[in-house]
Amino acid sequence: MLPLRPDTLNEDLISLGSQFIGFRDEAESLREALRRAEERADALEAKLKSSETSRKKAEKDVAAVESLRQRLKIAEDALSEKEAQQIERRMGEEYNLHQEIEDRLLDTLSILKLNGDLARTNISSARAALKRIFPHFFPKETQPEIFSELVQRFLAKEDPALAHRQGSLKIGVQGTIALVAASGQEVDWVKTGTPKGMNKDK
Repeated sequence: MLPLRPDTLNEDLISLGSQFIGFRDEAESLREALRRAEERADALEAKLKSSETSRKKAEKDVAAVESLRQRLKIAEDALSEKEAQQIERRMGEEYNLHQEIEDRLLDTLSILKLNGDLARTNISSARAALKRIFPHFFPKETQPEIFSELVQRFLAKEDPALAHRQGSLKIGVQGTIALVAASGQEVDWVKTGTPKGMNKDK
């Protein structure tokens, strides 16, 4: 083996030192890169865990929303059914009330019609009766065509029936006197007030 020269030895040492420094710097660089890679890995793992947690939370939220939606639909259906029942019951009550009012109105109208028919019948009968007796009570007057005026003739202060009765009695008495005078009989007019006053003594 040949002995090394001092220059060559120095060069080798310098070269080894340079390589050592290069290896050291590269090792530091690799360690820094590894640290950063580990940090990124930790960050990615944390993000992954966070994403997984968020996903699970989102799934729970979706399930909760779906449950709320179903409960809301059930509540809306129940409310709609209840409102429909209330509306149906209210309409039934209003219909029954209207029907009752209509029935009462029909009953009232029926009674009114019956009373009206009865009144018309009675008025027609009264008109016919008054028209029949009018000439006897008012022989010198013209018979009114209007029923109210015809009635007023009989509602005068002087009783037409009493006047007619007195007139008939007067005519009867005058007729009796005329008959007695024509027969030539003597009559004691004082005794005519008794039931047997007109009988002649034999």
